Amino acid sequence: MVKDLEKYLSDINFEKQLDYLKKKIKNSPVIVYGVGKLFQTIKSKYDISWLNVLAVSDASFFEEDEFLDYKAIPPDNMYNYSPEYVLVATLKYESIIDYIVVKYFKTNSTKVIPLCKPTLKSILKDFFRNIILNT
Repeated sequence: MVKDLEKYLSDINFEKQLDYLKKKIKNSPVIVYGVGKLFQTIKSKYDISWLNVLAVSDASFFEEDEFLDYKAIPPDNMYNYSPEYVLVATLKYESIIDYIVVKYFKTNSTKVIPLCKPTLKSILKDFFRNIILNT
C-alpha cells in the first residue's frame, strides 16, 4: 500500500504541489485533517517541516494526545485552535472538505483545502483504466 501511495504521489507530481502550497500558505497556522497512510507516507517521504502545524486531527481521535510528533486533537476541537487553513490529507477529500466547512468553520475565514490533489492526467488515466478493466 505504501509503495502504491509513493507511486501515486510521484504520478501527481506532489513535490510541485508542495512547492505551490508553500507559496500559497507561507507560514500560516494549519491543522492537518486525516492522518492515515497518505499523510504518513507524505510525512516520511517529503519535507513538510515548513508547515506551521498547530495540530493533526482525525475522526479516530476522541481526546487530545500526540501523534507522529504532532499535537493530536479530535475534530470537534479544531475550531478552538483558530487555524488559517485545514489541510485535508485523504484521497477522497471533496465530501470531507464540505463536511468540515459546514460543521466546524462555516462562520469564520478558515480555508479548508486538500493537501494533495490528483492531476487531470491521473484522473483520466484512472478513468480509462477502469473502462478497460470493466469491459
